[in-house]
Amino acid sequence: MLKLLSRVALVHAVALGAYLLASRLMLPLDATQVPRLLLPAYEFLALLNEGTPWYFVPLPLWMIAAAVSKHRSAIIAVVGLVACFLWLYGPLFIPKSLPGSMPNSRGETRLRVMTFNVSNLSSQVRPPALVLDIIEEADADLLLLQEISPELSEVLAETLSATHRYQKLEPHAGFEGMGILSRYPMAAGALNSADGRLERMQHVVIQVQGLAVHVVHVHFDPPRPRMLRLPRVPIPIVAGVSPQARRDETTWLVDALHSHGLVSEHLVVAGDLNLSDQTPEYRQLIGAGLTDSHRAVGWGFGHTWNAGPHTPYVGRFTLSPLRLIRLDYALYSPSMAARSIRIGGESAASDHAPLVADLALLPR
Repeated sequence: MLKLLSRVALVHAVALGAYLLASRLMLPLDATQVPRLLLPAYEFLALLNEGTPWYFVPLPLWMIAAAVSKHRSAIIAVVGLVACFLWLYGPLFIPKSLPGSMPNSRGETRLRVMTFNVSNLSSQVRPPALVLDIIEEADADLLLLQEISPELSEVLAETLSATHRYQKLEPHAGFEGMGILSRYPMAAGALNSADGRLERMQHVVIQVQGLAVHVVHVHFDPPRPRMLRLPRVPIPIVAGVSPQARRDETTWLVDALHSHGLVSEHLVVAGDLNLSDQTPEYRQLIGAGLTDSHRAVGWGFGHTWNAGPHTPYVGRFTLSPLRLIRLDYALYSPSMAARSIRIGGESAASDHAPLVADLALLPR
């Protein structure tokens, strides 16, 4: 039995290594650059890419098998898998609260940002009171909400008029609804009228104790699934996803941020980005000069979806409340710094967990 486990562990390590290598080589390409013959493999890699952390779940079992059996194949597999894990996720498990690890924050200007996809699935519309409870608990200065319905928008506008009087609410009956509510004065930003602007994006400039902070609120398109129908199988199988729409949105946003010089300003880019932190789009955003608040001060994987009791999926089938990936982010420019981050737990309000980040405005 141990010998079999050792061999399976080695196969797992080789397969994971091949996947990581192939994804790093192929996924940065646009779909138009991929030969038609390789497109199914490209889309299958894109599908795998969204759930990378879960491919390390068997690692503890392989470690036990290697320690007990001392088989060479098991030891090689464990060393390879541990090296891959540390490469991808090691920094997320380093404590961020060691003495002296945080700069002196006394007297600095802070901004608490909350991003929350409230979910407007027709089968999951929740009472506005559930969303309001989460908002009240967060006590955030800036609320960035995705998928707000007209009903919820009306309740938010009225209920939060005293605490968040500056509002930019754009509700929609589908998934396109977005809203920003702020305790600080707010004005429209330049990206709202830029050529080719994103459909689900809001750009505002808020004044925080005399300092201008650009806030770009985005809700990227999710990867589009490629369904495969097999004979005698009543339910289509997801055989891959196309991230091209999300790639185009990310490229436009990065170019727009640089062309308007926003990365050199106090800048927050936050929302439901519909991507994991192993995607080329994530690396594109970080490469543009933005910092991920969770990577900076968070601990663990930081998964934000699926956070609800259940999520309808493919008709009558449902996903259990098992968080799979990190979809929600608060990114910021070099003139800001994250001081803390909190990810909400399971609730009946949405299939996404709310993310609350405390950001400091640094002298420029």
